[in-house]
Amino acid sequence: MTELVRQLFSLNLTVMRLLGLYPTKKYKIIYKVYAYIVYIFFIVPVPVLPSLYLLLGENVDLALIAQNAFSIGETTCFVFKLLQFIRNADKIRKCIYLVESPIFTNYAKTQDQIMDDCVHVCTRNAKFFHFFCILTAGSWAVVPLFGNEYKLPLDVWLPYDTTGGGLPYTLTYIFMVTGVFIDSLLNGAIDPLIGGLLYYAATQIKILKDNLENMSEYAEEQFNEVKSGDIEEGVIELKSKIVYQRLKFCAKLHKTIINFVDEYEETFSFMVFVQFSASVVVICVSCLQLRFVEPFTMGFFSMIIFTNAVLIEILFYCYYGTILFEESFSLTTSAYMSEWYEYSEKSKKCLIIFMERCKRPMIVTSGKILDLSLETFTMILKRSYSLLAVLKNY
Repeated sequence: MTELVRQLFSLNLTVMRLLGLYPTKKYKIIYKVYAYIVYIFFIVPVPVLPSLYLLLGENVDLALIAQNAFSIGETTCFVFKLLQFIRNADKIRKCIYLVESPIFTNYAKTQDQIMDDCVHVCTRNAKFFHFFCILTAGSWAVVPLFGNEYKLPLDVWLPYDTTGGGLPYTLTYIFMVTGVFIDSLLNGAIDPLIGGLLYYAATQIKILKDNLENMSEYAEEQFNEVKSGDIEEGVIELKSKIVYQRLKFCAKLHKTIINFVDEYEETFSFMVFVQFSASVVVICVSCLQLRFVEPFTMGFFSMIIFTNAVLIEILFYCYYGTILFEESFSLTTSAYMSEWYEYSEKSKKCLIIFMERCKRPMIVTSGKILDLSLETFTMILKRSYSLLAVLKNY
């Protein structure tokens, strides 16, 4: 883990490595085997056993479905997301380490604050969402402890009876809670990581905009470092050459950011689409479940926390996708804000070509269908409410 990656995603990658999702190059095969063991024995059973209970059980009504469907939907979604991380570990590692491309780390000291803000946002999101995921899992796990019966956190199909308590109940309870806590820890690592990579791309655009808006000042600083001779014509020619070289650097930086965003979309598009699709059902069923639980009980507060966790989860993608779009959309304005009227003809032509390319903003999609934007976030909420209205009349 190199320095910048460590600063941005230390907590995320540490958790992923502990659970086999971020293998070291030296023990890649061992990590992959370990990841599949965790996946098969702790992740997959969490949605499968409740689903079997609903399919094979008798007297299954809407209240029972609502009681279990929210966790089935969320954990099933996570099963597909996690499988992509295990299968495409090298591809994901490559995308993460693109943040340390030489051109990305070549910025002025005056732009350190922009990068420091990115590091702060990424670390803050990881800590906050990890806390929220653990709180969600913890509140879910303790709900059965407030009852008088030996009940598991979820209704699951089992080949043995746990209603009598004792060792079968204890071991099953520990197994289910362990699986859900692993889900929560990995969710707390994966979602801020995916959102953080988007924000890093937006941060690079902020640095690019600063280069464009203050092109003359940065060129003057560079000129003062390399100037030689006292001939006025030589000075003007040297300044024009510096401006032109810096414009070429801006164009190269813009192209590298586009390549990074394309790589990001190819790597995470399917995972985000799965999350968006599942969130419509999960949010709907979570709100439906609130109809059946007694207000201001542990189960009620557990559902409130879970619903907010899902909303925050999809907000990571949508919010930072919107920031990326808005920052890239304003690149032409930043170029115009520079002292372009003092540039040489060659530099002006270069700037015009660059501005034409910047007219196409960067839009990241999930599954090549939905944009990562706040409009998509509100669309998910609307679809969830529409589905809830249908189920309420069922």
